[in-house]
Amino acid sequence: MARKKCRGFYLLLFAAVFAVAFGAAKLASASYITGQIYIDEKGGALFDVESDVNPQISGLSYDNGKLHGTTQALTQKQGEVWTFALELGEYNTILLDIHLPSSLEKIISIDGPTSAFDVEKRTLSVFDSNKELKLRLSYVLRNANGSSRALIAFFALLFVLLAFAGSFAYFKWRERKKRFEQIFPLVNEQEQRIIEALMRAPARQKELRKKLGIPKASFSRYVANLEKKKLIVREGDGKNKVLKLR
Repeated sequence: MARKKCRGFYLLLFAAVFAVAFGAAKLASASYITGQIYIDEKGGALFDVESDVNPQISGLSYDNGKLHGTTQALTQKQGEVWTFALELGEYNTILLDIHLPSSLEKIISIDGPTSAFDVEKRTLSVFDSNKELKLRLSYVLRNANGSSRALIAFFALLFVLLAFAGSFAYFKWRERKKRFEQIFPLVNEQEQRIIEALMRAPARQKELRKKLGIPKASFSRYVANLEKKKLIVREGDGKNKVLKLR
């Protein structure tokens, strides 16, 4: 009787060990995994994947053959290099699209099953059969701080150029002003008023005459005198004539 009980115990123990081994073998060799994985700029991996076995990844949920959610457990950063790693055992069918962030600058390395990278879409397509899904993808993103520094440098250069252009224009204006001030004794008071007005900006002949309140005949005479002295020029025709300093 004792021998029969002992024999029954060993049979139960063998059955239990076999069940555990079978379950482990099934888990280690899932038949398929397909779907999309989206990696953001902070290393978060969003899963929209189907598989017949739950790979039990931290942060992800598995329901009715669907693996979904976001996890930080698969990415790490060293310096400026990000690395995304998947180690999920052997599959009969592997069909995964891994989408990298829009700020992707370059791919450093891709190790694992057969894959192809679409540069335009920034997507790594992994496709293989009867293979262990052991993928390692290293990449670099554009540095936001570096972009900011480049932008600051651009505006600093623009400021310097504008300051230089402003200084050049100011010295040119001051030179011209000094030149005309030297000839003021050679012109009458009304001609001086015309010159001073044009030193601020070119003006239409009719508008300048009205602004200075000079009679039309006198104004035409003053303008003609200044032209003869090569101090001003008239451009345009008819009512659209514009006066400006030489």
